[in-house]
Amino acid sequence: MNLNLFIIIPLLTSLLVLVTQNKNQVRLSALFGSLIQLIISIGLLVFYLNERSNGNNAFMLFETDIVWFKNWNIHYH
Repeated sequence: MNLNLFIIIPLLTSLLVLVTQNKNQVRLSALFGSLIQLIISIGLLVFYLNERSNGNNAFMLFETDIVWFKNWNIHYH
């Protein structure tokens, strides 16, 4: 599971709220974004419990490590 979705989804939801026209559209946009985050959270819990029950004892299960600036040893975790 990609944990970056927990950063991207709220940002997209806030952008969607900013471009909506009336109060009902704002409410539906916020509800839609919140429900997506809830579904992703439940999926993350299921994946976590599944990995632990299969014997994966890694310290960080869903880690992302991307090198941004190699010379300065700066990574995105």
